[in-house]
Amino acid sequence: MTWRPKLVALDVDGTLVDWENRMTDVVRDAVHALKDTGVHVVISTGRAIPGVIDAAENLRLDDGIAVASNGAVVHTYSPVDVIHTVTFDASEAVRRVLEHVPDALVAVEEVGTGYRISAPFPEWEISGDVKIQDVDELVAEPVTRVIIRAPEHDVEEFGALVHGLGLNEVNYNIGYTAWLDIAPEG
Repeated sequence: MTWRPKLVALDVDGTLVDWENRMTDVVRDAVHALKDTGVHVVISTGRAIPGVIDAAENLRLDDGIAVASNGAVVHTYSPVDVIHTVTFDASEAVRRVLEHVPDALVAVEEVGTGYRISAPFPEWEISGDVKIQDVDELVAEPVTRVIIRAPEHDVEEFGALVHGLGLNEVNYNIGYTAWLDIAPEG
C-alpha cells in the first residue's frame, strides 16, 4: 500500500506563482493531477481573499477551501463564504511601528473585499477595493490583518527596527520589501 496524503496545503507567492504572479502550466497540471487522485487541495497564503480568488482562477479550480490572511481567515471560494475569522486589537503594534517610521503606510484587511488604507500603496501591492482612512480609524476595531509598508526604507533596516520593537503580542513577518504583515497571535 502506497501512502497518499488526504490534504495538501499550497502557498501562493513563490510556490504556485513567481514574484510577478505568473503560474506555469507545469504547476497547474501538477495541482490538477493531485486533485485527480482524490487529495484535497487547500490554498494557504498570506494573501487576502481577492488574492486567493486570483490564485484559484489561475489554477482553474472551480471550488474549494482556503486559508487566507496568514491564517486569520478560512473561506470557501466559488462562491466565497467566510467560515471562520480570527481578529485582534492591532492599535498598540501599529502605534509602536509608526513611532519609529511615521511615514509608513498602513492597511487593514476588509475581509472578502480589500483594504482600508492610510494612503495609497505602491501599484499592484494590494488587491481588491481600497478606502482611505485615518490610521486611528483603521485600528479602532479588531482586525484580521494589518500591513505596514515603508517603501522609502531598506528591508534590512526596516526588519531590524521591527524586530527591536518587541511585538510579542502578535505574529508578524517581514516581506521581501519593507513590508510588515501583522496577524493575530497563534
